[in-house]
Amino acid sequence: MAIAKGANGAPAFLGVAIEAWGSWEQYKREEAFRKSIAKMVEDFEKRRKELIGLINAEQFREQFFGKYLQLKDSVAQLQDSLKDCNERQQRFQAWRVEAQTIQAQFKALS
Repeated sequence: MAIAKGANGAPAFLGVAIEAWGSWEQYKREEAFRKSIAKMVEDFEKRRKELIGLINAEQFREQFFGKYLQLKDSVAQLQDSLKDCNERQQRFQAWRVEAQTIQAQFKALS
């Protein structure tokens, strides 16, 4: 009878042991997964900081956009030139109006 009780208890104990082993394996896999995610997040943060440092560096424009400063200077020169042309055009227009007024006065006197 004692053997029968032990025989009946053995499968139950074996079932509990297998379930405990499965739970332990599941826990180890989940822990490894969490560690992998934490490592990925750490690596991404490190890479992000490196990229932000690169972008904010003084040499970034020169290193990746070598002609940017020359182009910026050229645009500024063109804007100055356009401003000068507009001022010259306005002065010429005022001179033309004044000349037409003088011509009209001259015709009126003649």
